[in-house]
Amino acid sequence: MFLSTLLSGFIFTLVVYILYKGYKVNADNPLKWSEVPKFNREQRITIITIIIVVICCIGFKFDTGLFSFIAASVLILLGCADEKKAIKGIPWGTLIFICGVGALVNVINKLGGIKLVSDYLASLMTAGTATPIMAATSGILSWVSSTTGVVMPALYPIAADVCKQFAGVSYVEVISAITATSFAAAISPLSTGGAIIMSSYSASKETTTEEMNKMFTTLFLLSVANVLINVLLAWLGVFNLGGLFY
Repeated sequence: MFLSTLLSGFIFTLVVYILYKGYKVNADNPLKWSEVPKFNREQRITIITIIIVVICCIGFKFDTGLFSFIAASVLILLGCADEKKAIKGIPWGTLIFICGVGALVNVINKLGGIKLVSDYLASLMTAGTATPIMAATSGILSWVSSTTGVVMPALYPIAADVCKQFAGVSYVEVISAITATSFAAAISPLSTGGAIIMSSYSASKETTTEEMNKMFTTLFLLSVANVLINVLLAWLGVFNLGGLFY
């Protein structure tokens, strides 16, 4: 999955680099390493806090969400961030929308909708089209929901059912295609990644409604293009990685 996602990201980055003519960009005032300012007190404390969160969550199995809230609260108490400015810059409408879609997908799962979707997708597939169809499904879902919180938990069981129905379809390949394509779609402003991009941008500088709307459209169109490229890669069998892992 790591190699598949890496390959997917590299190809799309190359496409965007060529499309936007990145090779023609020259910095008017290139920043020298000696001119980079040193970390201030707030930045050093924040870096140490992030390291502690990673160690505690991975090494000691702390609840990631709860422990992150605790760490953020400590940073606020230490004066490392302006909480009013940070909260104001969060696109609450988008995040509530994502949470709502996540809740709906969970309801569908409880009511047996996953099996229903699995059977329907299987009726459209052949052994040759199973992987690109699953990739396209993951990308479409990731446009409007969380990749790791919604799409993967919903589609991995479906992928297992699909692979049982079609001989010769590799579960490793299908899972890799789902993972790479869903992450490719995550820059959509209606998904978690895109929402974070927009909130980070608006928090870093003063923005107008027109500017944010333009960014919304650009991110969504880039997300669509990224999904299409990944579906093409899935159709060409790229996520098979030459059968390297099976």
